Amino acid sequence: MEFERTFMEIFSPRYRFRTFLISMYQLVSTIGLWAGSVYVPAAITYLAARAGPPHLKRRARVLRHGILSIGTILGALSVPGIADRLGRSVIRRYFIR
Repeated sequence: MEFERTFMEIFSPRYRFRTFLISMYQLVSTIGLWAGSVYVPAAITYLAARAGPPHLKRRARVLRHGILSIGTILGALSVPGIADRLGRSVIRRYFIR
């Protein structure tokens, strides 16, 4: 099957190191997204609870999810344009130091 052959090619000696690096980048990115989605809402709720009345706590719950969702969507939509504008060599230097 063509798919199996092409899929296994990324594990060939020629691409093994690149596959490993990309897998590590994906892992770090996933951990960062998870940490942000756990820490940011908790921090907003904590700050709102310390700031004043209980109705602010309810409002903070709604805002924290909205901020995280909107930020995630805007980030995902903006990255391809930024990468095209900066060029492959700049992006490569940023991620591979």
